[in-house]
Amino acid sequence: DNMLETKQIERYVDFARETGINDMITVSNYLSTTPMQSPIKSKKNKFNLYHWSWTYLKVTASRLIRTNAVEDTDHIFMLKELRKYFDTHKNISNYVNMGQDWKNAVTKIHTYSDNQTIDKETVSHIVESYKQEEKDISLQLTDRTNHYVELVVKNDREDELEDMLQKKKVILDPYSQSFQRVDTNTGMFLISISKVAKTDRGVRLHLNVGNPNFADYKDFKIKLFWGLAWSEGGRQSYDEWRGNLTGTEFSFKGLLQKGKWNPVEVDIGAMSERDIEYIECEMEVSSVEMSLK
Repeated sequence: DNMLETKQIERYVDFARETGINDMITVSNYLSTTPMQSPIKSKKNKFNLYHWSWTYLKVTASRLIRTNAVEDTDHIFMLKELRKYFDTHKNISNYVNMGQDWKNAVTKIHTYSDNQTIDKETVSHIVESYKQEEKDISLQLTDRTNHYVELVVKNDREDELEDMLQKKKVILDPYSQSFQRVDTNTGMFLISISKVAKTDRGVRLHLNVGNPNFADYKDFKIKLFWGLAWSEGGRQSYDEWRGNLTGTEFSFKGLLQKGKWNPVEVDIGAMSERDIEYIECEMEVSSVEMSLK
């Protein structure tokens, strides 16, 4: 349950190099977005750091058995015993506490104006908690369903999250069914594009809006901006590219049922799939429905 320390890991790196090893896996309770992204920012060059969390190992052990990926009976027995050990270990658990730094950061940014930039320290606290929370969600969904759920990232996840925080947006990939976490005025939801279809009037997006909360939410709005992907070396400046994006707000009546993926369809004016290389999304919910006991 100890925190990983950069100096300690770099000592291990030096020792590994002396023995001819150029790859190392760290294991702790820390939840990385993917095993390829280490929480350690080492200055050591030409050395590969990977990371597994104990929860990732626990979920993977069960999934290997459930999907019949392992045939050897002794191997299956060892995986079952490993899972039992992890399930009963007092220091291994899901990510259940975002921490005081998260609470302080959220309280702080609520006082910011819409066009105010969030300072680096506050962003860092939010990104660290957010990143682990979304990984914990994907691990729980994998463990409790017949699906393998993983966030697909194209760049460093910390950079992506900081970009979304500063620009008040969530980026959706029209060519992947991976979900993104979207924070709204009433709570957190998940959203993904399950299908892109051509229609007579343009392009239809089939969205899945996941409600992982313990209450139903009623009536909501989704604001989308779409267009060609930004190219840093292209002819347009960033501001020109932003100005050429098309934006529309869609309103929906009805419930976002708790604990479920809720299908939503939107027709946008794009005439081809090439016109939606880039999609960003914002969401607003009108009300929450809860019963009194």
